[in-house]
Amino acid sequence: MTFTIYSLISTSMPKDTDLKTTFESSQTPSSSAAMDVGDRDQATAENTPTLPAYVATVPFHVESDEDCSSDSSDDDEGEDKKTFLEKKLYFEFDDDDPPFRIKKRGGCRVRGQVDSAKVVHAEDLPNEPAAVEVKPDSALQGSGAAKAGERLENLCGMFETQSFGTSEKDSKEQAGQRLALVVGLNRRESLVKKRNRKLKDLLRVPLNNQNGQNGFVARLGFMWRPIFEEKKISIGKRGKRRGKRLETWVETPFERVRSWYRKLAKKDKEKAKLFRSKTESKNIREMVPYREIRETIKNDTTTQKQVKALRTKKGVNKQQIYLGTFDSDMLALREGPGELGNFSHYDKMIAEHQTVFKRSPVVLSSGYRVLEPDRPILAFAVEVDMLVRKTTAQFFPNGVYYPEPNMLMLVEPGKATLSETFTREDEVDYRTPAESKIIIENLLRARNLLPEGHFYFGGQGGIVTTTPERFLMKKLTKDKKAELDELTGSQQRREKEKHFKQFTGYASKREDKLYLWSRQDLEHIRSTSQSHYINLEWAKSVLSTCTVPEEIKAGTDDILKENIEKATLTEMLNSLVSRLFKAYDPLAIAKEIGSPKELEEELEDFIQKFSHVVKNYNSLAPFTFPAEKNREEKREKKKKNHRNKNKGKPKQGKEMINKATWEMLDNTMAPKELVKLIGVLLSDSRVAQQIEMAAKACGEALRECFEKNLCLDFVIYMRENLEQYFEQIMGWNVDEKEQGENDKIHEAILDNTLCGSKNSDNKRDELTQAYIKKNLHAKGRWQLTPLHCAAFTGNIILVRFLKSLGARIDVKAA
Repeated sequence: MTFTIYSLISTSMPKDTDLKTTFESSQTPSSSAAMDVGDRDQATAENTPTLPAYVATVPFHVESDEDCSSDSSDDDEGEDKKTFLEKKLYFEFDDDDPPFRIKKRGGCRVRGQVDSAKVVHAEDLPNEPAAVEVKPDSALQGSGAAKAGERLENLCGMFETQSFGTSEKDSKEQAGQRLALVVGLNRRESLVKKRNRKLKDLLRVPLNNQNGQNGFVARLGFMWRPIFEEKKISIGKRGKRRGKRLETWVETPFERVRSWYRKLAKKDKEKAKLFRSKTESKNIREMVPYREIRETIKNDTTTQKQVKALRTKKGVNKQQIYLGTFDSDMLALREGPGELGNFSHYDKMIAEHQTVFKRSPVVLSSGYRVLEPDRPILAFAVEVDMLVRKTTAQFFPNGVYYPEPNMLMLVEPGKATLSETFTREDEVDYRTPAESKIIIENLLRARNLLPEGHFYFGGQGGIVTTTPERFLMKKLTKDKKAELDELTGSQQRREKEKHFKQFTGYASKREDKLYLWSRQDLEHIRSTSQSHYINLEWAKSVLSTCTVPEEIKAGTDDILKENIEKATLTEMLNSLVSRLFKAYDPLAIAKEIGSPKELEEELEDFIQKFSHVVKNYNSLAPFTFPAEKNREEKREKKKKNHRNKNKGKPKQGKEMINKATWEMLDNTMAPKELVKLIGVLLSDSRVAQQIEMAAKACGEALRECFEKNLCLDFVIYMRENLEQYFEQIMGWNVDEKEQGENDKIHEAILDNTLCGSKNSDNKRDELTQAYIKKNLHAKGRWQLTPLHCAAFTGNIILVRFLKSLGARIDVKAA
């Protein structure tokens, strides 16, 4: 079954037929994106409005060429024969104690380095045959290079045929005029030079085999190097270390490691192979220099040429050239056949923004979707995240994360690329890349802009991307993550699958709703990695746009009796704002309230609680939660763990406990009081009120979303549940002759009552109820009653429902 919600997020966009008119009327002299005189004259002369143009930049990771079976050394190339003289250290070491290792910091391998001076361009390569034959128009066969060639061809074809309009023809016509694609082929540099050859092979692959004209595509290639350390042995000369053998690790050049590896491969091929397999394993995510890769592509001359070329094309507004960031693992640039292409979404967003603000947006995103036909709850979780981001951005335009797989930034007039960077000079090594967050911060500062009127998060889901593994994983401890990272290949995959989330919800055959959803499914929706539906993540994102005072003095307000520093203020604000968001969250409210009084005791279930909250949301929200117990103990435990982790490091100033203030905050749960305290801590009551409005709007949007996309009618919900059960029963009967009388009854009910369209919904429900009561103890092929099967499958909801109708377990049959 497939489950797609195309109308989940509705926006008031101009119609396609009005798009050019909107662009024309919005391009006024007062607009910051107004055309220069030459552009206006050209547009007037041709009587056609100008439209935005886009340069899409895509990092494309190239795997190692596994067809190269050689682990032997390359030519020595004039190596110094006097190096590596200590044989025991460099060549007679134990397998788990080599003289070189990848540099680590804080238990993680540090990011690699990109040498932008060594970027290779496709047009600069000599016309020589590739080391590995690449046929992108063939089936997925042969070498890794051939498979990568097909991936590259598919990516380019996708941008050409799915970017604009609703058909392949429309997209090709507009892509040739208003779109340029820059693909940055990159890989980790291997110690064996022959294993690096596939990068140049892919640069030589012709890209016009399948998709007609691919002239809008430009490619560049580069490698990044891991940072190595070398073991140094010395003899202590003073104190307790005198005469002892001491080991230290110092950073060393990549070329030195390669030189040593060549010699090792000649002396002991197996040791060389083992060293390379450990240092060049596929678990390199923590080492990939994501920021530097995007920065290299952005600044390259290839990208600048594409920007300049678009400024000269007819029908293109020279003031509206956007540089976009995308990823190579996307599946589609439109949600489905006949749907609008991603860049047509952007055309509409820009036109709408110009109509309202009289200027072009500087940063914008249409969001993304994932395709999960077998796990529709997971796909729904991503759409809920996009909904919360879109709603929040209406109050705090830069208070949400703009995703790198689909984001645009306006190139300033007269420039060939963005002058802002994806990097931070004071942060060479980093745990979280956060490329979009960094360049947006740099952009706001460099252009002296306010987010209001310059940012636009549409959230339509213009692209479909592959599901990140983190969306599937349960929350793991750091130690468990580190343990999994040390594994490789199929062993790692099997171990990770043990920690995947389990979903029960599925899409109905008859209507576009989710059935058999459970409390666990809803918890998975709210706990999806990096989702803005997580109340603490939402609070941190919103507060990142607010100015937190450096310190608040005691007596500044009647409420505060202590001095509070900025670090503690931030922690307090995170707690208060996350609680305020929770007060409007339908799921959080359903978890807290008791069952409605009108429901019978045996039917008191979370499904009904949640349905009751959604249907009666306006009378329940905002909800005042009881004060959480042991909050202070949890906070102290967290601080203790942090101190233990940073033991031995210099203290950053005096730690302020502020126990009295924390105690007062912990006992404050009423939404109005939360808003008041937020205003006090921020020293700005207006911002606090804006945060409340954003939380309220998110809660209402979530309510509408759940009501529209989840089955909230308990009788219909159970009917779908029983339908699934009967399908399983019939699936067990492989031989039609062996089907019992009850199995035939099941089939007839499914065809004519449960799944049929001959009866109205009310009639169907009556027949379903009558059938259930009549066949509560009907036995299938293995003498199993419906209650048996419900119990065996762990379906507690169905067990309670059947028992409420009088079902019992037949002891003799069991």
